[in-house]
Amino acid sequence: MIGRPHQPRRGVRVKHALLAGAVCFTVLYIIYMISALASSDTQGGRWSSVGSSDVTALDTPIILSDDPRIAVIHNFFTADECEHLVRLALAEKMSRTGDWSGRGTFLWKNARPYMEDPKIIGMEDKIVELSSVPAENLEHFYVQHIAPGQAMDETLDAFNIFDEDHQEFYIRDAGQRILAIYVFLNDVAPLEGNGDFKFTRLKLKVPPRRGTAIIFHPCHNDRTWNTQMMHLSNQVVGDRGMWVASKWVRERNFHEGYTLFEV
Repeated sequence: MIGRPHQPRRGVRVKHALLAGAVCFTVLYIIYMISALASSDTQGGRWSSVGSSDVTALDTPIILSDDPRIAVIHNFFTADECEHLVRLALAEKMSRTGDWSGRGTFLWKNARPYMEDPKIIGMEDKIVELSSVPAENLEHFYVQHIAPGQAMDETLDAFNIFDEDHQEFYIRDAGQRILAIYVFLNDVAPLEGNGDFKFTRLKLKVPPRRGTAIIFHPCHNDRTWNTQMMHLSNQVVGDRGMWVASKWVRERNFHEGYTLFEV
C-alpha cells in the first residue's frame, strides 16, 4: 500500500507561506528602489543634458535651450585659470552661503591685487568678448566650494524689481543682472549625476567638468526675473568636492563709486 505524501502541520504551512511572502515583498521592494533610483532625474519627464560626447576642443557654444536661452561652453577657462581662482579663494576668508551650499567668497575687483592680476584680467576679457558689454559692468568673481555631501541651494540670480530693498541696495545704481555665467573649476568623481547643475523647471542639466561655462539670462527683456531660470546642483561626492566660479553682468557700470582698497 502506498502511503499518502507527508503533509506538514497547519502551523508549519502558515509559517512557510509568511516566509515566502516576506521574501517576495523584499524582492519587489528592491526592484522598486532600483527603478526609482534609475529614474530619479526624470521627475515626470526626460532631462536634457550635455554629455561627454559634446565636449569640443575649442570654446564652441552648445545651445542647451533656445527659449529661454542657455548656452554651454567647454574649455572656457583653462586648467591653470581654474586652479588660480581656487587658490585665490582659499587665501580669502570664505563664509557659509547657505544650509547646504558650502562656503564662498568674492574676489573684490576693486582690490589692487585683483585689478592687476593678469589671469583675472584675461578671464574677464573672455566674458567681455562673449557678452559684448563693458568690463565695468561685470561684478566681482564669486568662488564657491561645495563640500562632499553638500549641494548648491536652489537660487535665482536676478533681483526682484518690485522689491523695495532690492531696488534700494542692488538695482538702483548698476541695474539688473542681465547675464549669469557659472564655470566649474574642477572635475568631480565620475559618478552618474554627481554635482550636476540643474535648471529644475526646464529639466535641463549640465554635468560638472573643469573649465565648462554655463551662460544664461536670469531675467526677461523687461528686467523682471525669470523664474524658469531657478537652478541648483545635485549633491557632490568625492574628496575634493566641487569648486564653482560665478560672474554676473549688470546693465550699467557696477564699479562706479567704489573706492580702491588694498588687501
